[in-house]
Amino acid sequence: MADESSGDGGGFGDAFFIIGIIILLFFVWVATGGPNKPIAQGGFSITSPKPISSGEARGNAALLNFRAPSVLPRVSTRTSSNSGSNTKVDTEAEEKKKQVEAEEEALSLSRSTYRGVVSISRSTSGAKKTDPREEYLRISVSSRADEAVNVSGWKLVSEVTGKNSVIPYGTELPLSGIIIEREALILDPGDDAYLITGRSPIGASFRVNMCMGYFGQYQTFSPSLRNSCPKPEDELADFSGIDLNREFTCEDFVEDIPRCSIAPSIPPTVSASCKGFVETNINYNGCVRNHQNDEKFFDDEWRIYLGRSGELWKKERETIRIYDNVGKLVDQISY
Repeated sequence: MADESSGDGGGFGDAFFIIGIIILLFFVWVATGGPNKPIAQGGFSITSPKPISSGEARGNAALLNFRAPSVLPRVSTRTSSNSGSNTKVDTEAEEKKKQVEAEEEALSLSRSTYRGVVSISRSTSGAKKTDPREEYLRISVSSRADEAVNVSGWKLVSEVTGKNSVIPYGTELPLSGIIIEREALILDPGDDAYLITGRSPIGASFRVNMCMGYFGQYQTFSPSLRNSCPKPEDELADFSGIDLNREFTCEDFVEDIPRCSIAPSIPPTVSASCKGFVETNINYNGCVRNHQNDEKFFDDEWRIYLGRSGELWKKERETIRIYDNVGKLVDQISY
């Protein structure tokens, strides 16, 4: 019996000890602030840092409105490059296919009576230019042709792109400052014609003559015009009627004028007769008046302008046909 009483007393002692510790901790908690401590208010707050610039949201509201930036998927440049390369290969293959088909088709087309008489030059450097003022084809009439050929109304066609143009009317002999009625462009046997994509610098297609170089002083032609005009000093001797044994000043002045050039000014030291001669004769119209009946006045070359503002022919993988005025095939080239 004595042992059981001793055991119960020890258990009560432990319980009082634990209760005492709890009471002690309670008093310590009250002494350090108790229910007034921030942690007792329920939850906790995060003070936002200062904004980088004025006007930026602060505090909890800023956190609630925050959205993570979207992550864009990486685009494979290799795939894009291959796609472009494949498109180019497909285009080239299609253009080559059209060229082959055009070559085969040409064998079955109705041929013009001018087949073998008029031909497109196989030298295609001009057709590869991208500026319409410089892009051109060249056609030739055989020197063995029986008669002259009227090419106005003939049609040029790209069998690859479908672009086309009709050869226009023009004038054999243009005059500066004078409107000339349009006429058919008739090429003689042995003549060549440059079919230039752009517009004429002088407003019309024409046949080249010995005086055309005067136009080259202020306009640009492609291919360039030859400076084949008569020399000013020869014109002075042949057409002025001035006594050059006495008009030394006039002779010296005229000798200094470049061939195929209009004098920009005339010095006051020359005589009135010399001034009148230069103004009337040393220019394009004066040259034409004095020489149009000369045997070699006209060249065997024409400049025919198609009047387009953009290029007609591809630089490569191109097939060009020329049809006569009844729609029959005259000639065809591929490059």
